[in-house]
Amino acid sequence: MSIEVQEQPRAVVVRFLGALSWAESRQIVEEHPVLLSKEVDVFLDGWAKRVRKVDPAEDQFLLDQRALLRRCREIGIEKAYSEMQHIMGSSLYES
Repeated sequence: MSIEVQEQPRAVVVRFLGALSWAESRQIVEEHPVLLSKEVDVFLDGWAKRVRKVDPAEDQFLLDQRALLRRCREIGIEKAYSEMQHIMGSSLYES
């Protein structure tokens, strides 16, 4: 069963994934609560599975971002970002 993310949420997901900093990423999440939906969670999981064999680094990035959004749902955006930055430092946004 394939779950499609509607066009507008898909654009928001792409914008979120393209964020260049923690601050930009957090702002996008705060402005677009659709990112915290089950629909987006399933979409990111499917995307990660499709790229896993081709690009393991991209797969890990998608899974990290999915984990961040899940933590935002569980403990709130502010706490989740604080926690993730503490764990990962700036490494998520370094080339």
